[in-house]
Amino acid sequence: MIALARMPRKISDCLRSMPRTFWVFTLIYFFINAWIFLSAAPGASLTQGGDAGSYWSPALAFLKYGDFVRLDNPTELDLYRTPLYPLMISMVIFIFGENPSAVVLTQIFLLYAVGILYRNIVKSWLPSWRDAGMALIILNPNLIGTVHLIQSETLYLFFISIGFWSLLRIVQGNFRLHNALIVGAALAFACLVKPTSQFLVITLPIFLPLIAVLSGSGHLWGRLFIQGTSAAAIAIAIMAPWAIKLAAAGNGYSLSEYEIKYRFLWDQVVMLEANLHGIPYHEAEVQITSPGSFHAKVIASQGEDWHRLSDVQKFAVLERYGYEAILSYPPKVIVSVIARSVFQFIFSGGAGNLHNIIATDTALLNRIWFKTSQKHVKTMLDEFVNQASLAAIGLSLVAISFVCLVRLIGLLGICEMWRRGEYTLLITLAGIIGYFIAVHLFHGNSRYRVPVEPAMMIFTLYGLQAMSDRYRSWLRN
Repeated sequence: MIALARMPRKISDCLRSMPRTFWVFTLIYFFINAWIFLSAAPGASLTQGGDAGSYWSPALAFLKYGDFVRLDNPTELDLYRTPLYPLMISMVIFIFGENPSAVVLTQIFLLYAVGILYRNIVKSWLPSWRDAGMALIILNPNLIGTVHLIQSETLYLFFISIGFWSLLRIVQGNFRLHNALIVGAALAFACLVKPTSQFLVITLPIFLPLIAVLSGSGHLWGRLFIQGTSAAAIAIAIMAPWAIKLAAAGNGYSLSEYEIKYRFLWDQVVMLEANLHGIPYHEAEVQITSPGSFHAKVIASQGEDWHRLSDVQKFAVLERYGYEAILSYPPKVIVSVIARSVFQFIFSGGAGNLHNIIATDTALLNRIWFKTSQKHVKTMLDEFVNQASLAAIGLSLVAISFVCLVRLIGLLGICEMWRRGEYTLLITLAGIIGYFIAVHLFHGNSRYRVPVEPAMMIFTLYGLQAMSDRYRSWLRN
């Protein structure tokens, strides 16, 4: 009771101890978000959010029926999306009513919480840059654009950031068990928002001992192996109920339905097809299922049995052949598309979301992207500049300038880490970023970069530190 009574005073003391820069960045953050919120086109958060309907409908159905079922047919399960983001939406709707704006406000505060947590992370490595680190997260155009849409990325970033915070404590040599368990639990909850990070879970028994070895504590690798195994076990236990639910519906023990795995793999095939023939994305989408295509041959190979399969079984068959379809393309095409995907992942600005929210040429970037030859990037840019309004071009320039600047400074930061001998941190960050680049294969873009923005900004902060050191040295001399 005494501790509870002292808590408000502790919070008050903590707030008073915050430096002026913290409050300046906080004020700017909420001012920008208030402006976007008030300037947003009516209903844009729901109509313009990527896959918004596939999260919103399950949330409404869960409130109405108490399960993940079709809103218009409660006898049919709807397991297309993992459960945590629809659950968050349903909780917000239960409290505030069926209003997408309430979800957006929740996400604004979630991103701010991520910024506070990131400030704590930076404080452990570069104390004098903790407020700048928070600013790089909460004033990041890519992340700000995301919070104003009904998309799962902000909640996903929240859980990934918790795991990232605890992982970097391990990198610093804090090998206590609870750090590993937090990593495992945070990864599991992140996977229940988006299954993208599911393969990281099984690497924990390998990755944590590797951190011990790299940090000069190789004699503790056995301890870290046990911790990594325990963390993976905790994660699997948290994810198990959803995996069991999917298995009962015929999708095997997984976090995603066969349908969504099928769509992911064959979207990669569409990108390869578009680049191979130099045709627009939508045209390639039609072409990969046309008579004589790999897709059509897979169906033909099933013979009459195909017509007796359920929809789930059909998606399972097509999903099994997805990687074979990808590898059927010439290596030169695969390599070129991967290179372009990596470039887009690292350098895309994310301004398209802002265009869609405040209706500065809504969906123009998407229309150009899907209707222009995938080989002609310059043509896409020319079309955008010729068709877009000055406001849209201005937003795009701000977003692209921000990302290019932080990446260039980040290159200096990588050199600074190497110079300081912080190899464990460097390899850990590279591994996390590399994983998310690899898992999205040919579709790298700013949306998929959201969970690794904090990792990338560590490089930027080290670059800023190096620039500051050199400037002070120049002044002294």
